[in-house]
Amino acid sequence: MLALNTIHGKFIKYTLLLLTIPPTIFLISFYYAFRTEVITDAYHDMCDEISNQQKAISGWLNHHEDLLKFVASNPSIIHLPEMRLDNFKSFLSAHNDFNSIVLFDKYGDVKESVPTFTTANVADREYFIRARNGQATATSPLISRLSGDYIIIISQPVYGKEHEFEGVIIGAISFKTLTEEFSLSETNNSTRPYLIDAKSHAVLANVDKNAPPNIIPPQKTDGTPQSYINTNGVRVLGISTAINDDKWILAIERPFNSILSRMESFLISFFLVSIITLTVILPLIKKYISATVKPIETISTLSTTLLNNISNTACPYINMNKAPQEVVTLYHNFCDMAKKISSYVQELELSNLTDPLTGLANRRSLEKDGCKVIEICRRSGVSCTCLVLDLDHFKSVNDTFGHQAGDTALQTVSAILKNHTRSSDICARFGGEEFTILASSTTAEAAMYLAEKIRREVEATPVTYDSITFNITASIGVAELSHEIQACSTALEDGIRAADCAMYTAKKNGRNRSAQWSDEDCSMA
Repeated sequence: MLALNTIHGKFIKYTLLLLTIPPTIFLISFYYAFRTEVITDAYHDMCDEISNQQKAISGWLNHHEDLLKFVASNPSIIHLPEMRLDNFKSFLSAHNDFNSIVLFDKYGDVKESVPTFTTANVADREYFIRARNGQATATSPLISRLSGDYIIIISQPVYGKEHEFEGVIIGAISFKTLTEEFSLSETNNSTRPYLIDAKSHAVLANVDKNAPPNIIPPQKTDGTPQSYINTNGVRVLGISTAINDDKWILAIERPFNSILSRMESFLISFFLVSIITLTVILPLIKKYISATVKPIETISTLSTTLLNNISNTACPYINMNKAPQEVVTLYHNFCDMAKKISSYVQELELSNLTDPLTGLANRRSLEKDGCKVIEICRRSGVSCTCLVLDLDHFKSVNDTFGHQAGDTALQTVSAILKNHTRSSDICARFGGEEFTILASSTTAEAAMYLAEKIRREVEATPVTYDSITFNITASIGVAELSHEIQACSTALEDGIRAADCAMYTAKKNGRNRSAQWSDEDCSMA
């Protein structure tokens, strides 16, 4: 991550500000300057669309009312009943929009129908009452008893020769015919116009369903467009107008997202172009300043690394051809100094973690690296076992042959341990004549097999010092580390203690043998 309080960081920061602030100001200004204009244009387009649809639907309804009025004005439907059925069939054949036609008498009973059906008296129906009062009517959608589909009923009064009221003629038109004719939506989830019942505020295609009332868009005006949250919880721009003698409401809604999408697409494109331009320019700027800044940054980073890990620090290669001479000298002197310090520290760490007599890891190294082995075994889901080896009667070896012979014995045993352990194991001189092996990916059974191999080879290998040759034996304790989740230092300590206890059990049972830790022989209290 780029640090802004460095030379490099400050230069990049101010460069980025100069490159990003002007486009950002432009984007914000453009958005607020054109947003209102885009919304107003969309509103005017919606006004034009709903006006055209209002005229078209009203004309369509008037046309079908006139067709039915023509039939109602034919004297034969009253005075020539024998011709009435043929006239009705001819009418339906010529006008496919109509599904059926029915003639009611002045009392509301059926006199003739095509197709034939019987129905209850309709004298109390609104369309009959309005026709009786001389008004043509187009109803809201009703469910047809014949087809089960939504239909619109258009009614016209029928008069006799003396202009006396003789009955009502109605024609049924499928509501789907209307929606398909004018590409109307049957729900308010579309951007197409849709029809709402003025009384129930339900979408006309769902007037018989238990749907919640719709939020009616504002009436068409010449004022400022208004946005609102519609029935579906979407912010929209909407407009509506009354139709069909104010029984229906023609509405149209446009989601704000779709209205502003083109403008937002332009802004996003501009933004992406700006980002690409910035991506191209920024590496050139960084390259321009890197010749001087990079060596200084490297020295700063290296000094921090040297402070945290002084034993493993190396200077990376940097092309210094274009750097000032002072920076080149500073860089090379610092790298030489870091290399010398790192070499001295590595020597000190090696002597601090290695037993000088045997070349094995010492107790401090075991405690330091043992946790790493335990954690690796835990993550891998494998066993980890501790072995503790102690030379039998080692004090008598020192007393009989001298301490230098005892040191040779320790070196001989150390060589045997090295040959029987892997690079993933830790083999350490724990103190005096006691050794510890931390074996990774090893069960207690496998560790017992390893312990016996080591024990037999120690017993079979003679120790030679000057002209003296003697043999030694070893007692070995084995303990598998607990699988319970605990601190690795605690697990290591408990494992060594258990293996040590098992080793003393082996000595108690006669020495020169291996023993596995058990609750019966040892107590961890």
